[in-house]
Amino acid sequence: MTAAEQIGDTGAPPGPPATGARRSRRRLPVLAAATLGALVLLGVGGYVGYDRYVRSDPGVTACAAMRDGRSPSGHDRSADGDGLTEAEYRAERQPFADSRYADIREHGTAVIDIGWQLSQPPTGQRPTPLDLAEPLRTHIAGLRAACADRGVTGVLDDR
Repeated sequence: MTAAEQIGDTGAPPGPPATGARRSRRRLPVLAAATLGALVLLGVGGYVGYDRYVRSDPGVTACAAMRDGRSPSGHDRSADGDGLTEAEYRAERQPFADSRYADIREHGTAVIDIGWQLSQPPTGQRPTPLDLAEPLRTHIAGLRAACADRGVTGVLDDR
């Protein structure tokens, strides 16, 4: 063994490392960014899948509650009095308003809104029950169909 080999002198000139080492340093940020991008895509995809297929829709849940004789917000209205407070009206309307299905949102909120109008004392500015009969029939039929499209039948059927 020569003296140059003993001290680690390989004869390579001092300076930047070889090109292979430079390439591996350049690949590291690209690899990290690609990994981060893949994790973000998996996270977003997982949330969308959960939101669409696992989490129940509040409008569909309201349809099932109505089918079972409960209010759209889920509590039993048979024990309540005749009147509906504004807070109860808003609670009954909210599940339909939060639905991801446009037809349930449209018809469910309209049925609750018309019911609220009918429960208010008549004034010269409010429509009469006769004026609301046809829109109510239309929105009840629409809500029945929208709920049935999501697998909940028997909503607002005559009992």
